[in-house]
Amino acid sequence: MQVTLYDNQGSMLQQIDFSNAADARDFTSAAFNPGGDVAVLGGFNCLTTCTFNAQAGLWEMAATKKVHQHCSGNEGK
Repeated sequence: MQVTLYDNQGSMLQQIDFSNAADARDFTSAAFNPGGDVAVLGGFNCLTTCTFNAQAGLWEMAATKKVHQHCSGNEGK
């Protein structure tokens, strides 16, 4: 699985490969901090944080947090 990042003109900046990340599944949401240098990707049962390394000019996966039973389907019962 890969995530593709684009600039504000629609040009591809980078692809991040998550094929070796054991907990990675399809991401269904993403949010950036106001400065645009941190992104959180949300998936089925995990949140993955990526940070922009300005010195290298690349996005890097920083951390993954498992969220057990995040999509259990039992909300409100």
